[in-house]
Amino acid sequence: MLRVPPASTLVLSIAAALGLALLGWAAANTRWPGNDAGYMPEQPVPFSHRLHAGELEVGCSYCHSSADEGRYAGMPSASTCMNCHRFVSAASETVKSEIWAAAREGREVRRVVSDAVRALYLSQGLDSDLQPLPGTSPRPIAWSEVTRFPDLAYFHHGAHSRVGVECDECHGPVYEMERTFLAEDLSMGSCVDCYREANRSRSYGD
Repeated sequence: MLRVPPASTLVLSIAAALGLALLGWAAANTRWPGNDAGYMPEQPVPFSHRLHAGELEVGCSYCHSSADEGRYAGMPSASTCMNCHRFVSAASETVKSEIWAAAREGREVRRVVSDAVRALYLSQGLDSDLQPLPGTSPRPIAWSEVTRFPDLAYFHHGAHSRVGVECDECHGPVYEMERTFLAEDLSMGSCVDCYREANRSRSYGD
């Protein structure tokens, strides 16, 4: 004979199941101390690693000039950006469209400046024609750090670069990112796992 559990037992069982499901969801979605994976700050000048590092294959060290030898990777100065963007002001497709439009309309070709490059020019006190803007002056670009370590942690880029650690091992596939975000949690645990693997490979001669 089938015995039906008391209503109170059934309610408790359902509550326990829901509680476990909620606990599992919370554990999967909780950002533990030291885990900033997914952090994606806004930048004062929109910058696409996908375009620059991916499509155009600009090397990491061109912008992050001290990453190979120094403790910090370094952030690009506005003058580094202006080396190219003094001449390149928009995507080639946009520039070509303006050239064809000017030819059809029988007029001079206008200088095309993308929103991102315009933000760069403004940071340097320049208008779209690279002329000084009255009442403004050049200022450093206040880039927002994506990778942040706690004060108690000491990390040296050069030391890791010299032993062959590639940028994407810690930073993820930055060359695919339209807007840069922290791909790895970079917690103490992730660093320890990496060191364990490195020591294991060294021990077995891999």
